[in-house]
Amino acid sequence: MSTDILGFRAQRRRALAWSGIIFCALIAVLALGVIVGPTPLNIADLGAIASHHLFGSALPAELQTADAIVWDIRLPRLLLGVAVGAGLAVAGAVLQAVVRNMLADPFTLGINSGA
Repeated sequence: MSTDILGFRAQRRRALAWSGIIFCALIAVLALGVIVGPTPLNIADLGAIASHHLFGSALPAELQTADAIVWDIRLPRLLLGVAVGAGLAVAGAVLQAVVRNMLADPFTLGINSGA
């Protein structure tokens, strides 16, 4: 019985570690997605803009345009992409759970032809 508990704890610890790694990768990709674009930004500018909006710190005058670009254009686009990706992942997991088949695809129930 103790080996089952130890196995569960190890599995839970491994799952938490992978979740942390994936979350850190998501934050890194979001930061990279905000920085890269036609108007170049650096990580210090992004940090100043984020601290201005999150903590109310002062924003230098030369970052007003960058603030509008990040907060009004790039960040909403990236967050919408994350939300759409998460929705598609949940829809795929639900489809696999409904048909009880890990290899299920939209053709299985005829969902693809209805689209």
